[in-house]
Amino acid sequence: MSKLDNSLHVQFHSLAYGLVKGADITKLGIPNELMVEWDGNKSIETDITKVSQISAETRLMQEKDGERDGLLTYIMGTIRNAQFLPDKDIVEAAIRIAAVVKPYNGMQNEGFDRETADIRGLVADLKKTENAADIAKLGLTPMLTKLETTNQEFDDLYTKRMTSDTGAKLPLSSKIRPETDAIYDRVILILQWNYLNGATPIDPEVIATLAENLCKLADRIDADYNRSLAQKRAAAKKKPKDPKTPDQPKTPKTPKQPKDPKTPEQPKDPKQPEKPGGGAGEQPKKPDEKPKDPKKPGGDGNPDIKLPEE
Repeated sequence: MSKLDNSLHVQFHSLAYGLVKGADITKLGIPNELMVEWDGNKSIETDITKVSQISAETRLMQEKDGERDGLLTYIMGTIRNAQFLPDKDIVEAAIRIAAVVKPYNGMQNEGFDRETADIRGLVADLKKTENAADIAKLGLTPMLTKLETTNQEFDDLYTKRMTSDTGAKLPLSSKIRPETDAIYDRVILILQWNYLNGATPIDPEVIATLAENLCKLADRIDADYNRSLAQKRAAAKKKPKDPKTPDQPKTPKTPKQPKDPKTPEQPKDPKQPEKPGGGAGEQPKKPDEKPKDPKKPGGDGNPDIKLPEE
């Protein structure tokens, strides 16, 4: 059962305990003190499961811390930006207040206790008589009041979580779980022995029925575990993988130098035009020569017709 998470582990023992308790331990031969010990261990495991790593107080405390950080950022930013406004009175007020808050710059990055104390100091300084008028001129009086309230709410939550004993006296699950499993193993050994050797009022049929129900319970818990494991694996596959780093672009090749253009050739001497009736070229036709038959372009008596290709 070591593979089970804390929730499934305590679920198995709670249901198994209920099956044994409901079967009449007198007919099973299970000692009552063993059942009491088993019940105590499973109750401790239940309490361990209830204690979340992030309790309700912790979640609210983190929200309040974020809220007061936002207020601090707004107040500091307003003081800084007001020094550049085209209003001399506001600029002078901002410069005076900037000197007051300078020691508190960056307190949002401090630990919880240190930040809480510094906010108290900041509020006290800004509420002093000599600073109150400048704070009002910068329009920060409501924000200062809200910061003081939020800081106190945070401190109340922090103190409550610190003084709460939820989970403080609980053992580690790594210690209590093996002890609970050992109790279950003892119960099974007693059942096996009593089934074979038990005397009245022990009832072998009751033991056999209980054994069958415990086997069904084990199968059910195993199925729940496998289903949960499959869901986790499927969720892990759906997570987008880290994008690959794109390849570096290749260095472009150096362009080739253009070749020198060829020197154009000198034009040839033009031919002398043919003279009609003589000279170079074809002689003019005689007037009594008949033209060739147009149906015989080749002059060989066969028409010029293409055959279809095979």
